[in-house]
Amino acid sequence: MTQMRELYGSSMAHQFAVIHAQLDDRDRAFAALDDALALRDPGLVGLKTDVFLDPVRDDPRYAALVRTLRFP
Repeated sequence: MTQMRELYGSSMAHQFAVIHAQLDDRDRAFAALDDALALRDPGLVGLKTDVFLDPVRDDPRYAALVRTLRFP
């Protein structure tokens, strides 16, 4: 993953969040989601339906992010 960060940097923030969520590393997943939000990452459009984020949906930070994005 270090090599991916070096090659693509923050342009893959949403994808890094998904990877960390799947690895059950919630803190890194939410750090990447925060980066994605700051960068207006288009991957956030699927935040509520992305099954790869299922491992972090029960975290209060997920609900806060959904509220921030003002999803219905």
